[in-house]
Amino acid sequence: MKKKIIPIISAMSLAVSAMPLSTAAEETKNDEILAMLENGELPTDANMDGKTDASDIHAIMMYYTISLLNPDHTYTESKKISEEVFNNVRDNFDYNSDGQVDTSEASLLLNYYYSGFEAGDVDCDGSLTAADASLVLYYYAGTMVENAVEFEIDTNMRNLGDINGDNSIDAADASMILYEYSKTMTS
Repeated sequence: MKKKIIPIISAMSLAVSAMPLSTAAEETKNDEILAMLENGELPTDANMDGKTDASDIHAIMMYYTISLLNPDHTYTESKKISEEVFNNVRDNFDYNSDGQVDTSEASLLLNYYYSGFEAGDVDCDGSLTAADASLVLYYYAGTMVENAVEFEIDTNMRNLGDINGDNSIDAADASMILYEYSKTMTS
Protein backbone atom coordinates (compact mmCIF):
# COMPACT_ATOMS: atom_id res chain seq x y z
CA MET A 1 0.00 0.00 0.00
CA LYS A 2 1.35 3.34 -0.99
CA LYS A 3 1.92 5.73 1.89
CA LYS A 4 0.73 9.29 2.11
CA ILE A 5 3.50 11.83 2.25
CA ILE A 6 3.77 15.24 3.78
CA PRO A 7 2.77 18.23 1.67
CA ILE A 8 6.32 19.60 1.56
CA ILE A 9 7.52 16.59 -0.45
CA SER A 10 4.67 17.11 -2.92
CA ALA A 11 5.63 20.78 -3.19
CA MET A 12 9.27 19.85 -3.78
CA SER A 13 8.24 17.37 -6.46
CA LEU A 14 6.12 20.03 -8.14
CA ALA A 15 9.09 22.40 -8.05
CA VAL A 16 11.27 19.73 -9.68
CA SER A 17 8.81 19.16 -12.52
CA ALA A 18 8.58 22.91 -13.16
CA MET A 19 12.33 23.64 -13.03
CA PRO A 20 13.51 25.59 -16.07
CA LEU A 21 16.85 24.86 -17.69
CA SER A 22 19.05 27.90 -17.32
CA THR A 23 21.60 27.67 -20.13
CA ALA A 24 22.12 26.11 -23.53
CA ALA A 25 25.12 24.22 -22.13
CA GLU A 26 22.97 22.72 -19.36
CA GLU A 27 20.31 21.81 -21.90
CA THR A 28 22.88 20.01 -24.07
CA LYS A 29 24.30 18.19 -21.02
CA ASN A 30 20.79 17.24 -19.92
CA ASP A 31 20.00 15.88 -23.40
CA GLU A 32 23.15 13.75 -23.20
CA ILE A 33 22.17 12.48 -19.76
CA LEU A 34 18.64 11.65 -20.95
CA ALA A 35 20.11 9.71 -23.88
CA MET A 36 22.33 7.79 -21.44
CA LEU A 37 19.29 7.02 -19.28
CA GLU A 38 17.38 5.77 -22.33
CA ASN A 39 20.33 3.57 -23.34
CA GLY A 40 20.54 2.06 -19.85
CA GLU A 41 23.98 3.57 -19.20
CA LEU A 42 22.87 5.25 -15.97
CA PRO A 43 20.97 3.76 -13.01
CA THR A 44 17.27 4.51 -12.60
CA ASP A 45 16.16 2.31 -9.68
CA ALA A 46 17.00 4.66 -6.81
CA ASN A 47 14.88 2.87 -4.20
CA MET A 48 16.22 -0.55 -5.21
CA ASP A 49 12.83 -2.22 -5.64
CA GLY A 50 13.64 -3.71 -9.05
CA LYS A 51 11.67 -1.23 -11.16
CA THR A 52 11.85 2.38 -12.28
CA ASP A 53 8.85 4.48 -11.28
CA ALA A 54 7.84 7.69 -9.52
CA SER A 55 9.00 6.20 -6.20
CA ASP A 56 12.58 6.46 -7.45
CA ILE A 57 12.15 10.20 -7.97
CA HIS A 58 10.76 10.36 -4.45
CA ALA A 59 13.85 8.50 -3.13
CA ILE A 60 16.14 11.07 -4.76
CA MET A 61 14.13 13.93 -3.27
CA MET A 62 14.22 12.30 0.19
CA TYR A 63 18.00 11.89 -0.14
CA TYR A 64 18.28 15.55 -1.12
CA THR A 65 16.14 16.67 1.83
CA ILE A 66 18.24 14.66 4.30
CA SER A 67 21.51 15.83 2.73
CA LEU A 68 20.42 19.46 3.16
CA LEU A 69 20.35 18.79 6.88
CA ASN A 70 23.63 16.82 6.78
CA PRO A 71 26.13 18.58 4.51
CA ASP A 72 28.60 15.71 4.99
CA HIS A 73 26.07 13.47 3.17
CA THR A 74 25.86 10.86 5.92
CA TYR A 75 22.69 9.00 6.72
CA THR A 76 20.42 10.18 9.52
CA GLU A 77 17.68 7.87 10.80
CA SER A 78 14.57 8.39 8.69
CA LYS A 79 11.18 6.72 8.36
CA LYS A 80 11.02 7.86 4.74
CA ILE A 81 14.22 6.31 3.32
CA SER A 82 16.45 3.44 4.40
CA GLU A 83 20.19 3.77 4.84
CA GLU A 84 20.71 1.36 1.93
CA VAL A 85 18.61 3.52 -0.41
CA PHE A 86 20.26 6.70 0.89
CA ASN A 87 23.72 5.28 0.13
CA ASN A 88 22.60 4.00 -3.28
CA VAL A 89 21.37 7.46 -4.28
CA ARG A 90 24.49 9.18 -2.91
CA ASP A 91 26.87 6.78 -4.65
CA ASN A 92 25.13 6.27 -8.02
CA PHE A 93 22.81 9.13 -8.95
CA ASP A 94 24.99 12.20 -9.53
CA TYR A 95 24.02 12.21 -13.21
CA ASN A 96 25.54 15.62 -14.02
CA SER A 97 28.79 14.95 -12.09
CA ASP A 98 28.57 18.16 -10.08
CA GLY A 99 29.43 16.41 -6.81
CA GLN A 100 25.91 16.37 -5.41
CA VAL A 101 22.62 14.60 -5.94
CA ASP A 102 19.89 17.21 -5.93
CA THR A 103 16.76 18.38 -7.74
CA SER A 104 18.63 18.30 -11.06
CA GLU A 105 18.92 14.53 -10.90
CA ALA A 106 15.32 14.17 -9.77
CA SER A 107 14.21 16.34 -12.69
CA LEU A 108 16.25 14.30 -15.18
CA LEU A 109 14.84 11.01 -13.88
CA LEU A 110 11.34 12.49 -13.92
CA ASN A 111 11.74 13.55 -17.57
CA TYR A 112 13.12 10.13 -18.50
CA TYR A 113 10.39 8.22 -16.69
CA TYR A 114 7.42 10.18 -18.04
CA SER A 115 8.71 10.36 -21.62
CA GLY A 116 7.47 6.79 -22.09
CA PHE A 117 3.81 7.50 -21.33
CA GLU A 118 0.95 9.05 -23.27
CA ALA A 119 -0.76 12.13 -21.85
CA GLY A 120 -3.75 10.97 -19.82
CA ASP A 121 -2.27 7.56 -18.89
CA VAL A 122 -2.07 8.53 -15.23
CA ASP A 123 -1.91 4.96 -13.94
CA CYS A 124 1.02 4.37 -16.32
CA ASP A 125 -0.26 1.04 -17.62
CA GLY A 126 0.37 1.90 -21.27
CA SER A 127 -3.17 2.76 -22.37
CA LEU A 128 -5.94 5.28 -21.79
CA THR A 129 -8.80 3.63 -19.90
CA ALA A 130 -11.74 4.47 -17.66
CA ALA A 131 -9.38 3.85 -14.71
CA ASP A 132 -7.30 6.86 -15.81
CA ALA A 133 -10.42 9.04 -15.95
CA SER A 134 -11.42 7.80 -12.50
CA LEU A 135 -7.98 8.69 -11.08
CA VAL A 136 -8.20 12.17 -12.62
CA LEU A 137 -11.58 12.70 -10.96
CA TYR A 138 -10.21 11.38 -7.64
CA TYR A 139 -7.28 13.76 -7.89
CA TYR A 140 -9.51 16.69 -8.89
CA ALA A 141 -11.89 16.04 -5.99
CA GLY A 142 -8.92 15.85 -3.60
CA THR A 143 -7.60 19.20 -4.78
CA MET A 144 -11.01 20.77 -4.26
CA VAL A 145 -10.94 19.86 -0.55
CA GLU A 146 -7.16 20.26 -0.20
CA ASN A 147 -6.53 16.64 0.71
CA ALA A 148 -3.05 15.23 0.24
CA VAL A 149 -2.97 12.51 -2.39
CA GLU A 150 -0.58 9.60 -2.63
CA PHE A 151 2.83 10.64 -3.96
CA GLU A 152 2.79 8.45 -7.06
CA ILE A 153 -0.73 9.50 -8.06
CA ASP A 154 0.14 13.16 -7.48
CA THR A 155 3.37 12.93 -9.51
CA ASN A 156 1.75 10.98 -12.34
CA MET A 157 -1.14 13.41 -12.42
CA ARG A 158 1.02 16.52 -12.71
CA ASN A 159 2.98 14.97 -15.55
CA LEU A 160 0.26 13.15 -17.49
CA GLY A 161 -3.16 14.32 -16.26
CA ASP A 162 -3.61 17.55 -18.23
CA ILE A 163 -4.61 15.83 -21.47
CA ASN A 164 -6.39 18.88 -22.92
CA GLY A 165 -3.44 21.22 -22.29
CA ASP A 166 -5.27 23.94 -20.38
CA ASN A 167 -2.80 23.86 -17.43
CA SER A 168 -5.48 22.48 -15.13
CA ILE A 169 -6.27 18.91 -14.10
CA ASP A 170 -10.01 18.64 -13.79
CA ALA A 171 -13.20 16.92 -14.95
CA ALA A 172 -12.61 18.13 -18.52
CA ASP A 173 -9.45 16.02 -18.64
CA ALA A 174 -11.36 13.00 -17.32
CA SER A 175 -13.99 13.52 -20.03
CA MET A 176 -11.33 13.72 -22.73
CA ILE A 177 -9.69 10.52 -21.45
CA LEU A 178 -13.06 8.74 -21.56
CA TYR A 179 -13.64 10.07 -25.08
CA GLU A 180 -10.25 8.75 -26.25
CA TYR A 181 -10.91 5.44 -24.50
CA SER A 182 -14.33 5.09 -26.17
CA LYS A 183 -12.72 5.58 -29.59
CA THR A 184 -10.45 2.58 -28.95
CA MET A 185 -13.41 0.49 -27.81
CA THR A 186 -15.42 1.15 -30.98
CA SER A 187 -12.66 0.68 -33.53
